Amino acid sequence: MNSLVRRGGSIGQQMLTTLLMCIFVGGTFFPLQVQSLDEKDRQFLIEGAKHQDADVRAGAFLSLGERGERQDLPHLYSALYDADYSVRKIAETAIWKVWGRYGNDEIDAVFAEGLNQMSAGRFVLALKTFTGIIERVPDFTEAWNKRATLYYLLNRDNESMSDVHEVLRQEPMHFGALTGYGLLKSRQGDYRVAIKYFEQALLVNPNMKDVAHNLEQLEKYRGRPRRGEI
Repeated sequence: MNSLVRRGGSIGQQMLTTLLMCIFVGGTFFPLQVQSLDEKDRQFLIEGAKHQDADVRAGAFLSLGERGERQDLPHLYSALYDADYSVRKIAETAIWKVWGRYGNDEIDAVFAEGLNQMSAGRFVLALKTFTGIIERVPDFTEAWNKRATLYYLLNRDNESMSDVHEVLRQEPMHFGALTGYGLLKSRQGDYRVAIKYFEQALLVNPNMKDVAHNLEQLEKYRGRPRRGEI
């Protein structure tokens, strides 16, 4: 059973792919100078998000991704259940962009540098970068999430779990962190808890096909019936 989550195993590879998608979805680079929304613009976009035309909804969520703040996340989370698949994926990317933006040009520039270090495989250097951000602005949730990811990649599971707990304390709807915790518990062989966290992640964001596949595989190996077969 433990071989299932080794990096060389097929499920382990799929889970690592899922993790890396959680790192890089929405693009490595985020705009550093973002014109924040005033209330008039925000209400305009919120109304657009309710429009019957999928293209209008998509445009609203694109704008929220580029200019939105944490207060706009509930609208984006709701869009993960939109009837149109393309709208759902745009909303997912927009959420990552909002998560990855603190709203301070200096902090956001350092964060972007950390992302570039991650994409270049310079994990130890990136770890120092995100730790520095956390020390300066401990309420920047995504800095904790990126450091949790790095700890995972460096096989420092206890530290990764600690950071994931902090992410979920600050942002309980963080489907990336929920997925990450499932990956950690899978690697440790605690498949029951891994399944629980994958299920929670999919409740927030049902569009993560790799997570759904990982969940299905774990359920098979644990002898549970697939969802829909009960």
